[in-house]
Amino acid sequence: MSESFNRYRAESASVTETYNTISTLNDMVSNLKDVQAAQRGYVITGQEIYLVPYDLALPEIEKDFAILDDFKTGTKDQQDLMVRLN
Repeated sequence: MSESFNRYRAESASVTETYNTISTLNDMVSNLKDVQAAQRGYVITGQEIYLVPYDLALPEIEKDFAILDDFKTGTKDQQDLMVRLN
């Protein structure tokens, strides 16, 4: 019974980390879209006001990378991909 419970706890922790990873990646995609839109607005208009979302999103992307670095699970390929993304 104890072995079964320990396996359940480990699997539960893995699922929780997967959900947290997906949530962080979704946040990162949203921030990257903000950066892209801000760059586009600035390039088209030349108005620096369009860079405000860019300036706000960059630190958030750095935070997302830091959060993702803290996650320990994943396959070797997933961990290698995170190294390449950074």
